[in-house]
Amino acid sequence: MALLRVNSVSIECVMGDIADQPGVGAIVNAANARLLPGGGVAGAIHRAAGPGLEKECGPLAPIRPGEAVVTGGHNLPNPYVIHCLGPVYGTDEPAATLLADCYRNALGIAEEKGIRSIAFPAISTGIFGYPVEEATGIALKTVVEETPRLRSVRHIRFVLFGNRDLRVYEQALGKLQAGTPALLIDLDGVLYVGEKAVAGSLETVQWLNGNGIPHLFVTNTSSRPGSALVEKLARFGIHTDEKRIFSPPVAASQWLATHAPGKAALFVPEATKAEFGRLEELDRHAESGASSVVIGDLGKQWTFPVLNRAFRLLMAQPKPLLVALGMTRYWQGTDGLLLDVAPFVKALEHAAGCEAVVLGKPSKAFFDAGLDILGCKPADAIMIGDDIAGDVQGAQRAGMKGILVRTGKFRPGDLEGEIKPDAVLDSIAELPDWWKESVKLP
Repeated sequence: MALLRVNSVSIECVMGDIADQPGVGAIVNAANARLLPGGGVAGAIHRAAGPGLEKECGPLAPIRPGEAVVTGGHNLPNPYVIHCLGPVYGTDEPAATLLADCYRNALGIAEEKGIRSIAFPAISTGIFGYPVEEATGIALKTVVEETPRLRSVRHIRFVLFGNRDLRVYEQALGKLQAGTPALLIDLDGVLYVGEKAVAGSLETVQWLNGNGIPHLFVTNTSSRPGSALVEKLARFGIHTDEKRIFSPPVAASQWLATHAPGKAALFVPEATKAEFGRLEELDRHAESGASSVVIGDLGKQWTFPVLNRAFRLLMAQPKPLLVALGMTRYWQGTDGLLLDVAPFVKALEHAAGCEAVVLGKPSKAFFDAGLDILGCKPADAIMIGDDIAGDVQGAQRAGMKGILVRTGKFRPGDLEGEIKPDAVLDSIAELPDWWKESVKLP
């Protein structure tokens, strides 16, 4: 038995019968769309549970690939059975995303039910044809990434049918135990530039998913919410969800709720205000009464009256906190370089005689928060970006490695300064080859 602990959650793999797991709060059924008895895992679970399970499943069917539903355990030694429909390899696409959804949605149901332990089979690896090595990487990567959000689930067990599957899981779990590097990947300038995908970015993300390499998409943008970024990535064929996008508005909303309760003056685009739903917003015309003044990328919405209102709020008593959603100096737009957040924050700091709390790159606290989501130490993490200062230097100061790509805002002069990247790639498309040559795994 191999065992890994991540964020107070234990993950183990054993060989056994998924229908004979006493002491586990829920077992997961690798179901068919109609939730009917069949062969393999589904047949074993239905036989052990008795006819009552099929009767309860009837109204819940059909389900789609990636979906999960829950029933009682009936004659099983478990209170619950969570039924997931895995993807058929080569037919249901994007297969890696759908397979990850099975594990993610099952854990979500377990959380809703207050379940403390859950047992999974190797979903989709039987008659659905998913290669065991690829499926294992996706399964372990997904559950590890979910551990920071788990409050009830404290034990995750993978129950494997044979020695070969068990060895694959044990080897994969061993790599995680040894600290397989995790990646923080910038979006604009790395995966895409403006409205155009960087060549090879889709294939690289598919390679990451297929190999179970932990990663998080990290962006300093405050001009659009996470939902808009998910939609943008989907247009390039890259399918993800908001949980995998870590941005300054998300970090700031969490931080302000604890450290600066009260009304927040939000200098961010209207769409981005949705990320601050847990906070009370100050009236947009008020010039006093703020607990915090939050500065994001307003782009062309910056005018003298807008900037001066932020200044007046900062000069009011009691003085509010100035919060910067990153300190990126500029970014590469479709029509050239554009000012970002930092110049406006610096102007306000100078005028109001204060220092901003930075909740974005290159702040160490921001990088640390992203690593917490991945359950990774700085020494085992790599940042990939196009900004020599915000991405590479910020990551290195946080104890990580920093890789610079020659896309986006990159300029040849970036390599002539004092900041030395740990590696330079022509683009994100070179990552798989660099990884194979440079990353030492057990």
